[in-house]
Amino acid sequence: MTKILAEDCKKLSIYKLCSWKYLKQGNCAVGNFYWTSSWKENQDKMGFLLDLRDPNNMYMDLDYTIRNGGDDEWRPIKNRYPIVSTTCNYGGKRYWFKCSIYTNGWYCGRRVATLYLGGGSDYMACRHCYNLTYSSRNQGYSFVNPDVEEYARKIKKWYYQGKLTRKHRRYLKMESAVNNTMMRFLAYLDKRK
Repeated sequence: MTKILAEDCKKLSIYKLCSWKYLKQGNCAVGNFYWTSSWKENQDKMGFLLDLRDPNNMYMDLDYTIRNGGDDEWRPIKNRYPIVSTTCNYGGKRYWFKCSIYTNGWYCGRRVATLYLGGGSDYMACRHCYNLTYSSRNQGYSFVNPDVEEYARKIKKWYYQGKLTRKHRRYLKMESAVNNTMMRFLAYLDKRK
């Protein structure tokens, strides 16, 4: 079964809320998020209520309408997502969504920075609940190290008086290290089969 790409889903990031200055202790905010698609004429809108007044009960309520697949009518969806905070090592706080979705009968409860809406579901959830993947994970492995290749292009003299130059020896050592890493990785993949 092919996994759905996270890039194809609508997402809500805690970092965006932070950059918009919503995440301050004691803050309460109401507003809308908008998503536009190049293949759609209209915008999708999601209303929110963010309440950070009580440090033990922080949450974000999301209110939107959705229509999946061949459905003809729009369904209103309202859901509450708890927000938790952790202290940073050098001061300050970092905020997280707590995924409040049940998947296969199990409550998720993960601390996540991004919630996704997609894959035919009505509710926003973390990428683990929807089993999403990133497009970069689907690309093939490349064993060519760009640093080694760039270093090789910069070498002007490979030999001097019939001997390898110092830069040429360094390049061979770097190339050998890359090849050894590749061989170990391939051996690891063979063990997993």
